[in-house]
Amino acid sequence: MVHSTDNYTIGKAVVKIASIGVSPSFVELGNCPSVAFSIEEERLEHFSSRGGLKNRDLYPLIQLKYTLTFECDEITDDNLQKFVKGTKAGAEIYGFQDPNTEWAIQVVEDNPLGPNRTWNFWRGVLSANGELATIGDDWKKVPLKFEGLADEVNHAGSPYFTIEGTSTTTT
Repeated sequence: MVHSTDNYTIGKAVVKIASIGVSPSFVELGNCPSVAFSIEEERLEHFSSRGGLKNRDLYPLIQLKYTLTFECDEITDDNLQKFVKGTKAGAEIYGFQDPNTEWAIQVVEDNPLGPNRTWNFWRGVLSANGELATIGDDWKKVPLKFEGLADEVNHAGSPYFTIEGTSTTTT
């Protein structure tokens, strides 16, 4: 790889959500001022006890999982429904009525500087990721967490997520 300042990136993106499937039909969640992707791995240590000090001789990966956290500052009924795992009837949202819905998330980058990518997270569950302040002196935000699951039925070749190639900055 050759060093290039063209790879320095200031991140901006649109976050979209859909029901899971082969070709999900994504809709925007509105403005999401923060999005973070994290990977957690677990390894199992093995130590040789053949003499003297124990020596770690194997450290295989036994588990991988990922989480996507984001905040939406457009306080729509749809975003509130996701936060409270609710259903909607007319102008009312009924909390804790839809606890097991699975979603697909898409993050479409439109960076002012650096390459753009489209991140497709094929299957996962949404949950609240902290408090939703109802009174305060700052912008209200809906904090959400997406915990990835494998979608081997619809995306056998890459069941967790796919990062689609790079393109040049469009803004």
